[in-house]
Amino acid sequence: MLPVPLKKPTTTASDVELGPPLFRLVERTVGESEAFRHTDDFSALDSLRAAAVRAEAFSEAGVAAAANYAAALMAAERRLPDAQEDVAVPFGWHDAFKPASSAAVAALGYERAAVVFNCGALYSLGACTCDRSDGEGLKVACRRFQL
Repeated sequence: MLPVPLKKPTTTASDVELGPPLFRLVERTVGESEAFRHTDDFSALDSLRAAAVRAEAFSEAGVAAAANYAAALMAAERRLPDAQEDVAVPFGWHDAFKPASSAAVAALGYERAAVVFNCGALYSLGACTCDRSDGEGLKVACRRFQL
């Protein structure tokens, strides 16, 4: 059983801020009062990203952080369909299998794909760390590889 390696971000979590560009987008399209109403939501999205990119070893909390961030990105994509053009935040990720190569794309979908990939990679890391010497550990490992 081989684990899938994690994608590593090319920047630190603090270098990528979604809050300010999303605030400006909502302010321009809906209004200033609505943008101020969602300031906490924009900050929460930045916090979710920080937690998601921090996960480097399998833990339920790490997988949950990545899954929550991916879900928040999906919600943002649905609610703000124009965000692709208006929120020009480059999300940079190293290739998991060729860490020397990287790409930076200013698209929420690209960021979500990288985070979902890391969810699977975290589960594969968790499967490889299970004690597979008994039947129960083997079942847990198989279940994690299936997720």
